[in-house]
Amino acid sequence: MYKDGGTTVYMGLGYQVIKWNKRIKVVNRNRKIDNGTEFGYEIYKSPHFRNVNDGPTKKLKVILDK
Repeated sequence: MYKDGGTTVYMGLGYQVIKWNKRIKVVNRNRKIDNGTEFGYEIYKSPHFRNVNDGPTKKLKVILDK
């Protein structure tokens, strides 16, 4: 588990699953800064494992805190 909001990496025999859960700050249309969370999943097969520090390869869904 990483200290970015809760990103978790699961490893198995021949596969890797990254569950992204990153805390972010978002600037909305009124130039106000909101807190939010980016989340999503990525699955990789061996030998093409990813380093979490490289970031996600696909666009993650953003949920704003209310």
